[in-house]
Order: sequence, then structure tokens, then C-alpha cells
Amino acid sequence: MKHLLSFLLLFCTFNALGQTIGDIYGEWKFESVAEVYTDKKGDVNKLSSFMDKLFFHFYPDGTYEAGLMGMAEAGKFVMEGDKIITNNGTSKSEVTLIAATPEKLTLKIRSLAANLTKVPLAGDKLLLAKNWKLTGIRTPGDDIREINDKSTLVFNANGTYSVALGATKEAGRWDYGDAEGKKTVILNAGGRSKYWPLVSVDSKQLVLVLSSNGQEFIFTAP
Repeated sequence: MKHLLSFLLLFCTFNALGQTIGDIYGEWKFESVAEVYTDKKGDVNKLSSFMDKLFFHFYPDGTYEAGLMGMAEAGKFVMEGDKIITNNGTSKSEVTLIAATPEKLTLKIRSLAANLTKVPLAGDKLLLAKNWKLTGIRTPGDDIREINDKSTLVFNANGTYSVALGATKEAGRWDYGDAEGKKTVILNAGGRSKYWPLVSVDSKQLVLVLSSNGQEFIFTAP
């Protein structure tokens, strides 16, 4: 049994080292205590109640939000090997990535380890996750100019996106933020982040500001 446990630990270590930063993007919430990796042994129910409100949200622009026991923080993060280094502006912390799948993370925070599950898409983020076709552009003070070409924007539920707007073609990672009433689509393509203010979205229409002059790009769902 001891040799089997050693093998499992070694396997999971290599598994984590094989992950990329894209594997941790998204919103994650506590599911259970990862007992095998927890140094602090004790009653699992007590440990679970302590970590019950644990969550992380890693955005593709290198920012994060996290919370535990009613306390929350936000800041920037980087990933170095299997270490996630967070900086809330006053101090740095280190979280170890033990394993990652599209729907589950196992993280070690000091002496405690936890399994976290990805939070399902909901609200505006759920509405965004589909294929969109550009049908119009509205400049402030002007009427809508109809567009009839093959320009498309695709937000996938797995956090990836692709865009083909005229000569602009790119793909990367996306997320959605709503801070102080400012709704924003957060993008990262090739290490370069950008932010598209969200004007409105429903099941049939999406309106985004994609240019510095305030032009509103109007997309419809096929």
C-alpha cells in the first residue's frame, strides 16, 4: 500500500506539472477535502466546514478573486510550474496545483488540500456562450449600419473563443466580469489581454463595444 500511495503521489505531481495556465481559468468552488494530500489530519467534517466557502476565480488576464470563511480578496496571479502565486497588492501567497481536469481542480493551500469543481455558466455568461454573427454597427449619434458579411464571434462554454471580424482573426481564452455594474468580456489571445464592454445580451442579440470610439457591434444568434 505504501508503494502504491507513493506511485499515486508521483503520478499526480507529473500530471500537475503537465498542466498549463489555461487549465485553471474559470470559477471554482469547494467540493471536498483532498485527504490524501492534507498534512493537517483530523475530522473530515470539521475540515469541510472550515473550507466550505472556499472559491477561486482565475481570469485570463492574470487577475483573480478568492474567498474563504466569508473573507474575500482579489489581485493578480502567475503560474510557475505547479505553483500558483497570488498577489493581493499587500502580500503574496502560494497555492500548489496537484491535479486539473476540465471540471475539477485539486489545490493545496498550506497544510490543507481541497477538490474544487467548476461553477456552471449562469446569467449573462451563459447567454454569451454561443455562436454570434455580426449584423450591425452603431456609431454614437448615428443610425445602425447593417453588416452582411461572414464576420463571426464564438464564445465556447469551455472558456475558449474565436473571432473573425473582417481581416481580424484570432482565438484564445475568455471570461466575464461584472464589477461595480461594469459588465466586461475579458479576453486573452497569445498572452495579450483585452476588454470588451458588454452593452447588452439576451438569447438572440449581443451588443459589445469593440473600439475606442465607442462603436457598438451588434451580433445576432443564428
